[in-house]
Amino acid sequence: MESDTDKQEAGIEIEADEVARKTEGKRKSIWKSDRMKFLYGGVFVFIITASSEFSLENNLIPGSGIAKDFLTWLLSIISNNGYNFGYAVLTLVSVSFIAKFIWDYVWEDRVKDFLKKYIEKLDQDLKQVNTKTVSVLESTQSEVKNLLDDHIAKTNKLLSENELLLAISRCDQNLIIESLREIHVKAYGDHCQSEKGLYESTNRLVSKYLHANVPHRSNHNQDIIIEACEEDPDYVKWTEDTFYELHTIAVDPDYKTPKDTEKLEHELTYNSSASYKKLDEILITIYVDENQIITTEGNIEINLGQDGEVASVHSKLPEMTIEKDDDSDEWTISIKRKIDITKPKIQVSIHEESYIKENFFVVCRDVPTCSSTVSVTLPSTWTFDHMTVPLDQSWKIIQSVPYKRKATTTDWVLPGIAMACAWKRYNPENKKAVE
Repeated sequence: MESDTDKQEAGIEIEADEVARKTEGKRKSIWKSDRMKFLYGGVFVFIITASSEFSLENNLIPGSGIAKDFLTWLLSIISNNGYNFGYAVLTLVSVSFIAKFIWDYVWEDRVKDFLKKYIEKLDQDLKQVNTKTVSVLESTQSEVKNLLDDHIAKTNKLLSENELLLAISRCDQNLIIESLREIHVKAYGDHCQSEKGLYESTNRLVSKYLHANVPHRSNHNQDIIIEACEEDPDYVKWTEDTFYELHTIAVDPDYKTPKDTEKLEHELTYNSSASYKKLDEILITIYVDENQIITTEGNIEINLGQDGEVASVHSKLPEMTIEKDDDSDEWTISIKRKIDITKPKIQVSIHEESYIKENFFVVCRDVPTCSSTVSVTLPSTWTFDHMTVPLDQSWKIIQSVPYKRKATTTDWVLPGIAMACAWKRYNPENKKAVE
């Protein structure tokens, strides 16, 4: 059985014989080529030229007369120009021979085959690289297309599912506020367009407190003590201590809302009513963080008429006004005092001593309040007729003894009536309740 080495050696021998045959054929063809014919012609020109010189020098020109003169003239031309022509022919043949030699024995036998093999190999490599590159590009293009299609599908889904949220995030705050009515109309119906509708009412009473720089009340506590008035049984003495916090989100670091300013100005308000017969005994004092900011003590000027009744009442403070209620003997005291807010929570406390004729009390809130407690204590011999609270604000009524009740909630209390109660006075002399 032939080995691989024997096959290789046989192949080399065949290739060597082929090269030898080609070389031998080239050698034989050289002598018959056009270049060799030019060489022969050049040698012939040299021989003719030398013969012409020899014939002219030795006067070996045959013939006579005109024929001899013509032949002498022709030989002279050949003798004078033959060598130059012969050298030119030989030079041309030599250059051509050298060029042919280089072409046949250098280019054809050496360089051409090498370049051909190299170019063929390079062409194969390039085709292979091109095939692999095209395959990789097609695969990559397919993967990129799939990724892009998946990304586009997810993006479209995200945009369609969160279109409203994206629109809201891109809108200016004031534009959203101006569009709240239309948003309510879209969500709940055309009735929100009405100027007398519920939306308009809640927007007017509540929406302004949603701004971060508008304070709201928290932990609002009212402790009320009712006492009988011995010198005038028609009246009761009213003592109320109110405590609450003013909470301002804009300066509270616990919230993400940034500070609009380092200091906010807020108008603190308080309203109360008093009978003219006891107007000089009314006392209202307001404290902010335990610092007294205003009091009625010494700041109410009462002028009596000839009949001894109150003719006019004046306030000595610009922050306090006193006005008479129509068709009654009561006066309304309104206090408005501006304070600076520099921290999230400010403690406000109000102490009031006054006299009223009513046997009932209504708690109203004019500001949204988070968490409230109202405690009412009657004389020990009196009883409560009722205490009523809204059912939708998680109020709880606690009664420890018959003459004391407390209503409390941890929920938000919106502007409006928060609690109402009424009581019955007990007259020990008649041993019955006074209606």
